[in-house]
Amino acid sequence: VVVPRSVGLGWNAMASSHGAPNDNDDDDDDGDWESWAEPEVAPTRCLFTPKVFDSAAECLAHAVAEYGLDLAKVATSLRLDIYGRVKLVNFVRSSAESNDAATVVKLVHAALNSYSEAWPWNDERFLMPVVAEDPLLYSLGAPMDDAVDESPNASPGGNDEGSSIAQLEDPDEAAANTGMLIETIELMRSQMASLLGLTEGDDVAVAPTEGVSPAASPLVVVSGQTSAQPPPPPPPPEGATAAADEGQYGSTGGTNTDYFASYAKLTIHEDMLSDRVRTDGYRDALQKNAHLFEGKVVLDVGCGTAILSMFAARAGAARVIGVDASDIIEHARVIVAENGLQDKVTLLRGTMESVVLPDGITKVDVIVSEWMGYALLYESMLPTVLYARDRYLTPEGILLPSSCDLCVSASTHSRLSFWEDVYGFNMRSLARDAIKEASIEIVPEESLLSPSAILRTIDITTVTDTQLDFTAPLSLKVTTAGQLRSFVIHFDTIFDYAAKGGVRTTFTTSCEGTPTHWKQTALPLKEPLSVAAGDEITGSVTFSRAVDYKRAYNISVAYELNGKHRGLQMWTTE
Repeated sequence: VVVPRSVGLGWNAMASSHGAPNDNDDDDDDGDWESWAEPEVAPTRCLFTPKVFDSAAECLAHAVAEYGLDLAKVATSLRLDIYGRVKLVNFVRSSAESNDAATVVKLVHAALNSYSEAWPWNDERFLMPVVAEDPLLYSLGAPMDDAVDESPNASPGGNDEGSSIAQLEDPDEAAANTGMLIETIELMRSQMASLLGLTEGDDVAVAPTEGVSPAASPLVVVSGQTSAQPPPPPPPPEGATAAADEGQYGSTGGTNTDYFASYAKLTIHEDMLSDRVRTDGYRDALQKNAHLFEGKVVLDVGCGTAILSMFAARAGAARVIGVDASDIIEHARVIVAENGLQDKVTLLRGTMESVVLPDGITKVDVIVSEWMGYALLYESMLPTVLYARDRYLTPEGILLPSSCDLCVSASTHSRLSFWEDVYGFNMRSLARDAIKEASIEIVPEESLLSPSAILRTIDITTVTDTQLDFTAPLSLKVTTAGQLRSFVIHFDTIFDYAAKGGVRTTFTTSCEGTPTHWKQTALPLKEPLSVAAGDEITGSVTFSRAVDYKRAYNISVAYELNGKHRGLQMWTTE
């Protein structure tokens, strides 16, 4: 999938004949002018179907006639720059893969009629082409409204939108503006290559997500609306550190100051430490595989109170280095000293990306970290572990945990009914907002309508940051008849070292296990759905980091019952 290298006409010149050259132009100018005015013939895939047109102009005209979507009008009315126009095309193509055309058109028109500029395509991922060598991207024209308006030869009304190069009556001016546009696209391509770490001559490409298009996670709709702004984060798990600010390990967006300050609070660490499932799980993995850690150098990423660092020291590690950016590390240093482990455990304050390991240490044998958040990935702590893995872990090194299974099940449980009668008052209007939010709660085991299914196994030894936004297939077999009111997300944490001569241990956060501080993540459905034993619920589940605060995740589910489409929703995590 390649970012465009060249540029042709503006959209309006392609979508209508208003911008055609004047037949009275001097013959000397005809050749050069027609080279700009003639639409380039290039097979162009329809925005909504597999149909292929002979040119981008035909594709755009078809979108207007068949679907009522005039991208030229939208782009010019909103005064989108070249980046905005690229994003708009890719947004439409991406969204069309998981929504019908009418829904996508409604989203675009809603943006057109909105007073806000929080358009649904305002995401850097939409700079990545959905269609390789997409002629619609080659044919983008930068906004020329100002140039047209100021031209002394401009018609009173001009074109409907007045933004294409073909509308400029002066060929020299047209050529100059086109040159600027080409430079802009080349700059954009260069910037994208830089972001992806490519060298000169490389194509800017995106590896397709397993089972989905090369575009990043498609936008999904809740009751005809796009997602709300991401909410502020809840208290983070103990010892989490920031993801890398730049580069292949992703950016969390915004500032981490409040984030780090939030887990300086002792009550948060008390909650984490008193979670026996979590703490015993790590202790057992270290103690039962102690021979693998004997005499080794261990790195504890996001050490918090240093509980895992001290477990590692007791398991026989020769040296343990704990890293944390929160004030809690000052308490951790006292704790380590009070337990007589200061000769083995060294604690560093700072982000993983900013610290320098002590005593010239450049590699470690083991990395341990409790990075998991609600619905496993919330708060995007895993990228920091991946950074540490790639920079410091030896090729034969060990990661704790080694993998996690992200799971889903069907449930009759829902808290939305609470709003139907609150002390005798109808508060259903609040339910309409609650339905957009994932609910972190203990879901009763008896509410389950199906066994859980694994959505994605995340192998910490090999996973990359880009793979933490994904779409996974959904397949559930109903075993108990009832009303499907929510999908429930949980995860299993796995410490598997059998291949290294150790043992395999696990713990779960499922409804069927002992409750943990992670609880479960319930995704309430807008409308309940009657299901019977033997029914099959299929579809897809998408996890994607929020635009403005990448520690937050949006979760979307497209689902069918026995092969018939029944719903499409998205929830924000809190």
